[in-house]
Amino acid sequence: MGHFVDDGRIKIRKRTERLWLVTDKGADEALAREALRSKDALGALCERYISRIYGFVLRRTGDIQDAEDLTLSVFEKVVANIEKFDSSRASFSTWIYRIALNTLNDYFRAKKRKRDFFYDFQGSSKEHAVPALDDGVNMKMDILRLVGELPAKYREVIELRYFAGLKVGEIAEILRISETAASKRILRGLERLRLSLSGEKKANTVGECHEVPQE
Repeated sequence: MGHFVDDGRIKIRKRTERLWLVTDKGADEALAREALRSKDALGALCERYISRIYGFVLRRTGDIQDAEDLTLSVFEKVVANIEKFDSSRASFSTWIYRIALNTLNDYFRAKKRKRDFFYDFQGSSKEHAVPALDDGVNMKMDILRLVGELPAKYREVIELRYFAGLKVGEIAEILRISETAASKRILRGLERLRLSLSGEKKANTVGECHEVPQE
């Protein structure tokens, strides 16, 4: 992994530097089989996905440092478990996105525990309030937070559809559900997200109306 990870940080290589030319879907599985014997093949296989996985994780976390750390963690797991990959059970794409999704789930569970501890410790005093941000930034942060608060089955499909940009069929394969079930989860997840955003806007509006004017 040394040729695409530089001092523990993620380094994206240009397409022209790649050792392998991938032109068909079966190439992933061919590279995965070769990766059991060849470090070059393993490196080429990882480089084929590193930009996609990094982009997926970055869009989901909204934090470059965390995205780099989590992407590195994903590929460490890929390298450590490549012998467990079985192309007869799932495509390599499905397999690596499952690893990325599980890594993100672990990350957000740990983050929630830290956040809950912080709130318990700090209380709800206004002196610890977060400074106001630009409305556009606030909206993006609200959406990221609310997606993270969705039930797991809805959060996962939203992440894969809108943060990873995967098709419904690919999502269904990753989660081992039917395409119909995946589509329904996406729609229900979006509806829950819409209701959450609408509810917060109403709560903020009511709060502003009841603010006591400063003299």
